[in-house]
Amino acid sequence: MRLCYLTRTTPEHSHGGLERHLEMIAMDSAARGNDVVVITTAHPRLGGTVVNRPDGIEVNYLAGTCPGRYTSAWWHKSVEQYAKLHHEKAFDLVVAEDGAGWSYTRLRARGGVSTPVVMFRHGTTLLNIGQYLRHPSVRGCANTFLNVWHLMRWARRYGPYVDAQIAVSDHVRESVLRESSVAPQRVHVIRNGVDVDQFAPAVSGKQVRARFGIPQDEPLVLWMGRLIRAKGWQIAYQTFLEVQRKNPRMWMLLVGSGRPAEEHRLAAMIREHGMQGRVAHLAGVPHEDVPEYLSAADVFLFPTYHPEGLPILLLEAMSSGKVCVCTDSPAIRQLIRPGTGLLAENDVPALARQVRLALEDSRLRESIGRAARDVVLRDFNSINMLDRIHQVYIDTTTGAMRQRV
Repeated sequence: MRLCYLTRTTPEHSHGGLERHLEMIAMDSAARGNDVVVITTAHPRLGGTVVNRPDGIEVNYLAGTCPGRYTSAWWHKSVEQYAKLHHEKAFDLVVAEDGAGWSYTRLRARGGVSTPVVMFRHGTTLLNIGQYLRHPSVRGCANTFLNVWHLMRWARRYGPYVDAQIAVSDHVRESVLRESSVAPQRVHVIRNGVDVDQFAPAVSGKQVRARFGIPQDEPLVLWMGRLIRAKGWQIAYQTFLEVQRKNPRMWMLLVGSGRPAEEHRLAAMIREHGMQGRVAHLAGVPHEDVPEYLSAADVFLFPTYHPEGLPILLLEAMSSGKVCVCTDSPAIRQLIRPGTGLLAENDVPALARQVRLALEDSRLRESIGRAARDVVLRDFNSINMLDRIHQVYIDTTTGAMRQRV
């Protein structure tokens, strides 16, 4: 098959779960002998360019678009590039990461294209709206109006023109069905998976600790993600301060990039509390280095209130045998079951109690770590995920799942 992947972001833009998901499925498609072309926003350093990777994947970075962001230029230029490449050599299937394919489905609804399309759904506009209403802010208010507009313009109008939607969790599927009149048989649940050999307890984190001068016998808490409020970096840092008051030997690493204002705010907070010698912030690390950072930590702190679909980073931490302290939410409860992690309300005292519990009991950490990895081995192995995705591609292109709109 010749596959066209549409995505606003790649590992060249950022190091989040969406980028990891894209990389896994695109590389798997290429490894199965398919012709894989990726269309994405401008490269953050090179702008508009075409990169032919050693693994056979062709990546088209679109000039005139904003790196990693949806803009009117993306909606127009992505379909223009698709049409150009399709004219040169026809595609058998279009695969869109989340909303990156809405402009393609609009063109399809107007009769301009006929290539079937599969869309991955890591979340929905309805879930986004709910999050902004539960955690109001000036930016959140603006985002609420933007998401309502997005819902009316794209999801409800063009959702029925998507041949197959793949939701990463049950609650995302339920939200997809609520936001548009899509036939239920077109919305499938294929849960995210991770490479259990790459993310394993046997990986050593000693070099990471040595790099930051952290003794092997002193406790280390790790937070990773995009440096935005909804991902919980502020409450994670405040939780560290609460626990560190009674455990001055404790360290913290925060790994993730964000807007310059957020990075400056974090740096100012670290200076204000005099924690330069105990807290370090990295703007990001290559994905191949993430297993070492996870292995270096005693506790992985994940206090998100972002409307998560099924967070890949949390799966990676569990696969690494880490104790994960998380805020309680429907998405997180799909992963953190009794004995496989620690849940808390999204406030500092509750999170601090769970972090203390994990740090004070090494047997508990070992028990939870083993159970967490067992869950991933059984239910969230990337091999199973990729096989099921490939089957959806085959069914869609052969017409087994296609219905008249």
